[in-house]
Amino acid sequence: MSLRSKLLFGYLIFVAALVVLGGLSAWRLREMGGVARRIISNNYDSVVAAQEMKESLERQDSAALFALLGARDKATTQLREHRAKFDTSFKKAEGNITETGEPDAIEAIRRDRDSYYQMFDAFMAKVSASTVPKNVADEVSERNEYFSRLEPQFNKLRAECDHLLQLNQRAMVGKSEAAAGVAQLWFYRTLAIAAVLVAAGLMLAFFLANRIVEPLLQLTATTAKIAGGDLNAKVVVSSRDEVGVLAAEFNRMAERIRQLRSSDMGQLFVAQQTTEAAIDSLYDPVLVTDGEGRVTRLNAAAEEIFGSEKENTGRHVGEVARDARIAGAVAEAPARSRKHSSLSVR
Repeated sequence: MSLRSKLLFGYLIFVAALVVLGGLSAWRLREMGGVARRIISNNYDSVVAAQEMKESLERQDSAALFALLGARDKATTQLREHRAKFDTSFKKAEGNITETGEPDAIEAIRRDRDSYYQMFDAFMAKVSASTVPKNVADEVSERNEYFSRLEPQFNKLRAECDHLLQLNQRAMVGKSEAAAGVAQLWFYRTLAIAAVLVAAGLMLAFFLANRIVEPLLQLTATTAKIAGGDLNAKVVVSSRDEVGVLAAEFNRMAERIRQLRSSDMGQLFVAQQTTEAAIDSLYDPVLVTDGEGRVTRLNAAAEEIFGSEKENTGRHVGEVARDARIAGAVAEAPARSRKHSSLSVR
C-alpha cells in the first residue's frame, strides 16, 4: 500500500466514524420524534375529547337549571347545541382507543349517556307539561326530579368522562417518562460510542504515524552511521510504499559507495582525503597548486598569511604569495606530470 493510500485510508476511517455517529444520532432523534408523535396521536386527542365532553355535559346541566327557572326556550336551545357537541367528542374518543381499560371506559360513558339523555328528555317533558304559572307542588316535583334522578346521573356520567381523561393523562405521563429514560440512555450510549470511535481513531492515527515515521527515523540513523564511516550500515526495508522505495534506493547507494571504496578509485579517493587531512594538520603554511601554478588548496596556517582558501582558489601562486622566489620554485618544480604540487613556506 502506498503512502498516499495509507493516509487516504486513515482519513476515510475518520469520515466513516463520523458518518456512523451522525447516522446513529439522526436515527435516534427520528425515533424520539416518533415517540412524541405517538403520544400526541394516541392520547392527546382522547384527552381533548374527554375535556370537551365534560364541558358539554356541564352546559347541558345548566340547561336543566334554566328549565327549572322557567327559561324553557333557552334551555332547549342550549341542550340541543351541547348534546350535539358531546356526541361529536364521544365519537372522536371512541375512534381513538389506544390504552388498556379505555374500551371499558368508553362503554361506560355510552351507557350512562343514553340513560342521562332519557332522564333529561323525561325531565324536560315534565317541565314543559307544568302549568303556567307554576304552583308549589309542580316546583317541588320538578326539583325532586332534578336532584333525585337527573343530577346523580349527570355526576356519574361526568365521573366516567373524567376517568377517561385521567386514564389518557396517566398514559401520556408514563410514555413521556419512558421516552425521557430512553433519550437519556441513548445519550450516554452515543457518548460511549463517540468515545470508542475517538479512541479507535487515535490508535489508528498513532499506528499510521509510526508506520510512516519509523522507516524515516531508521533512514536518518543509517545515514548518520554511513556519514560516520560505517559503510556496512543498511536500512531495514519493511514496506513497499514510497518510504520503502527510498530505503531500497538508499541501500543501493550505500552498496555502490562500498564498491567504490574497495576499488582503485576508491582507494585513490581515500588517499586523497588522507593527504588533505595531513596537510590540514600541519602547523606550517602550505599552498597546493596545479600544473599551471594556480592555487587549489591552502591549509589553516597558510590562510592566516595569504587569506582564505575561497578567495585564493584559482589564482596564480605569484599573485597570492607576491614573492618571486615562491613563484620561481613552483615554476622549476620537476614533477610537471603530477596534478598537484605542494610548497612549505616558513
